[in-house]
Amino acid sequence: MEDKMKVEIQIISKETIKPSSPTPSHLKTFKLSLIDQIFPAFHIPLLLFYTTPSETRPRQISTLKSSLSETLSHFYPLAGRCIDDSTVCCDDQGIPFVETYINSRLCEIVNSSSKVTLLQQFLPPREFLALGPRPISDLVPLAFQINVFQCGGIVIGCYMLHKLLDASSLGTFFQHWACRGQGNAVGPDFDAIFKAFPPDPSIKQVVVPDLCKDPSAGSPPMVVLVKSFRLSKAGISRLKEKGASEGYENPTSFETVAGFVWENVVAAARSTRTADSTVLSITINMRSRTNPTLPAESMGNCITEVHAKATGVRTFPELVMEIHEAVLKTNLKIEKFQGENGVEEICADREAASRFVTEDDGCVYQLSSWCRLGLEKADFGFGKPNWIIPTDGIIPVSLRNFIFFTDYSDASGDGVEVWLFLEEKEMRILESNTKFIEFASPN
Repeated sequence: MEDKMKVEIQIISKETIKPSSPTPSHLKTFKLSLIDQIFPAFHIPLLLFYTTPSETRPRQISTLKSSLSETLSHFYPLAGRCIDDSTVCCDDQGIPFVETYINSRLCEIVNSSSKVTLLQQFLPPREFLALGPRPISDLVPLAFQINVFQCGGIVIGCYMLHKLLDASSLGTFFQHWACRGQGNAVGPDFDAIFKAFPPDPSIKQVVVPDLCKDPSAGSPPMVVLVKSFRLSKAGISRLKEKGASEGYENPTSFETVAGFVWENVVAAARSTRTADSTVLSITINMRSRTNPTLPAESMGNCITEVHAKATGVRTFPELVMEIHEAVLKTNLKIEKFQGENGVEEICADREAASRFVTEDDGCVYQLSSWCRLGLEKADFGFGKPNWIIPTDGIIPVSLRNFIFFTDYSDASGDGVEVWLFLEEKEMRILESNTKFIEFASPN
């Protein structure tokens, strides 16, 4: 039975952080790439937990604010507002910044069995989010809440507008922000993706109703749970041996973990319903795959999806091979995006991805890896984050069957934390699967 922990939060301040220097007049209008132009407008959460106690809280919070202001001068579109589907007015409106004090020890949150239900309190107020029919000009690109705990631990809560940023872009922002306070920041590139995928004024944004409405409104037809499981480097090495085959002897860590998770969530689903054919839709960062390649610091969305498909009961090595072959097709897909009919190809791809989210029958799993994007390196002077969380604890039914990978490390080295959003019955079955728990420790 879960404990019902209560957290006492004191709001210290609410303010708007603006760029430290005004955006030049010739940069006031920022045009989005085609990918951003058609990308739906919704916010996604992120929490970074810093559990190492800090003794210089007031100075550190002041430094966080001043370095954020300086960072926004370099990431100036993120201090503005969208005025339509394809344009940002870089008018230096700034972004919300909330500071709180929490009269609890951070370890109590981390060790609580009800921790997921507490996460929303550590994020900025939901008034800033794309909930319901709101004009795009009302939506902030970023919002932050800095939570300081009694023990000196810190949690940084963030909402980002996915229309303007993907996880790689957010990692670049956090790295720059963290380094700015220490004087060695690397600048962003706002031109590369725009030049690779120029906009088309005749194309409209894709609308995803289930992601744009308030997920807490109404009664969902099912209960979706989110839980995380940790796979150590040593455990992943053992799984690689199990996932190898004559046709593919050296699977990557990503392919191995993805195949392992896919095998086990499908097994759980088959215990409750018919799931003969399943699809694993994998989000791919295109930056290193375009021609020419794009800088890692390229800002904006530069992602696509590839689909691994499996019919009937498949072995672990077979699923690993399916994932490998699906990812291999990415480059051909990107060639089409950059070809003569690129606009049509990109729009069709985005619409198909949106249909997966809103229309699937429970047999499609959405996988996105946030590993090694820079979030794990965001050291603001009180160490690197010990825990990276891609959820606010409010789970709409539209997130059913979503899977996120985040960075995790232990004594054996760099592992992976797997975040699963599953129907309650399937989650309970998965948690009791000894073959899964042998490698994936519940957190």
